Amino acid sequence: AYQLAHALLKIAMSDGDVLLVWDYDWSLINTNSDTYVVEELRPELMARFDEEHSRGWTELMHSQVGALFSAGVSRLELEACAAQVPAYPGCLEAVRVAAQAGVQQLILSDANTVFIEAFLQKQQIRERFAEILTNPAEFDSEGRS
Repeated sequence: AYQLAHALLKIAMSDGDVLLVWDYDWSLINTNSDTYVVEELRPELMARFDEEHSRGWTELMHSQVGALFSAGVSRLELEACAAQVPAYPGCLEAVRVAAQAGVQQLILSDANTVFIEAFLQKQQIRERFAEILTNPAEFDSEGRS
């Protein structure tokens, strides 16, 4: 972790602009955020990942989140769970060091905005990313995604 953070600092201090692009699942965080949330909140829904694997992942996750809500999970519970996914401490430190060095950072991921935003806010690093390019997700007027 220490070596990564300082290597980034050396790069940032060299001539020229630097852009650091992060993936989210299995890169910035130490898991798949989609399966993590389902397993933590309603483990009985995990079998649906295998049973419905022929669907596209985004469609499957839309269905899984709907099933979570149908099982009584609230928006606040979903966001709180997404915010506590395990992360690589060295990566979090690298984000902070890069930001301090003036490196522009963004996230390019196939996760979703709700999960990523919840995590970044909890870690107090949201402002260190210029942009998040990912699958859009939002809640409706009833608080459902």
